[in-house]
Amino acid sequence: MINSFDDIVYRLLEQEGRFGAEAIYFLGNAPERSFVEILELSIDELNGYGRITSDWTKTSGDICYYLGRLHWAVGALLEFQDILDLNFQRIPDTSDQTQYYFGRHHCYYESLQYTRQGVLSLLNVNTVAAITALRPLLEQLVFAIYWEVHRREQGFDRYYKWLRTGCGKPSFRKALKHVHLYLSHSHPLLLGEIERTIKLIGNLYSVLNTYNHTPMVDESMAAKTGGRAPGHLQDWYYCVHLYNITLRQTLLLLIYHYPMILFPIDIIRKWGCNESPVGVYVDRCSNAILEQHLGDDIANELTKNFSKDPEVLEKFQYARSYPDLSDAQIWNTWNSSDLAKCGVRKPITLNDLSALLKASNRARMWAFNYVGYRNNQRELTEQERKFFDTLYKGM
Repeated sequence: MINSFDDIVYRLLEQEGRFGAEAIYFLGNAPERSFVEILELSIDELNGYGRITSDWTKTSGDICYYLGRLHWAVGALLEFQDILDLNFQRIPDTSDQTQYYFGRHHCYYESLQYTRQGVLSLLNVNTVAAITALRPLLEQLVFAIYWEVHRREQGFDRYYKWLRTGCGKPSFRKALKHVHLYLSHSHPLLLGEIERTIKLIGNLYSVLNTYNHTPMVDESMAAKTGGRAPGHLQDWYYCVHLYNITLRQTLLLLIYHYPMILFPIDIIRKWGCNESPVGVYVDRCSNAILEQHLGDDIANELTKNFSKDPEVLEKFQYARSYPDLSDAQIWNTWNSSDLAKCGVRKPITLNDLSALLKASNRARMWAFNYVGYRNNQRELTEQERKFFDTLYKGM
């Protein structure tokens, strides 16, 4: 509980230098969870509205349905953490190749930050804050695919130049067009579906631009509230719908790029606690969460369409080349695992072990994405301090 500014300072600093991630393992259907669980929200982050809307299962009527759809969409987006490409083809032959391990999927992880902050604002009925977070969320996910395609085609140099300097990034429209061409060439049997998704994303971007620039009077969210309330009910529903539609289309785009998420593998049964191929496979639980979002008909149709995809067949065949381990063989791999060597308590069940390994891999990927940047942070120079002091003195 936060009772003073000192508590705020402690809360905001306590995570410094720590990377963590959440993962669940379940039997049967994917469980419905609150937004507090999915996004790991603190109760202090929720206002009076948010403490009700975050537990969407206790609401009723239309809003229960729409918040439920949103909860599955957010959950599905998080599951792509496990299938981010980590191949090292086209890495320059330099003396220091470690730099190419860091920040590989910066845009995807940034999208998760915008998702968390945007959905939190939505739950708290801060409609302006929620809707202005949606365009950068959309941009980050499109560029997550664009930069990976670019790395596959032309290597890493331009991407890392952009990451360091901010130079070399194309416009959103050009990036979306490039993704469109790449996916259409990779999946010619899905040309109609891909074109429809790309068109909808382009239209959504035009709509969302309004709220990141200068909305007209009839678009303003102050018109109904007089500017004194967090948001009108109609505007809040509009935001909920925009989040659902935007996440739906970007998730379809991610599926077209990462079709292996439709084909789960019993990862722990194949590799135990040893190093399984990172960024290649998902387990049954990740797939089940995605299928809950898609619905059975769409999930089955997509699975059927990608079942003969050459990349899917190759990766599936590679996994099948490994024999299934027995329970005893899986537990025998624990002692040699990095987690055991670090003193992590041994899980009780194989389900607990699966969740632990999954969370550990996710935390490691978060660290790889940001640790290079964090190590490059520096203190302000004396000249910079004097500049900011001058600005304050002039106020």
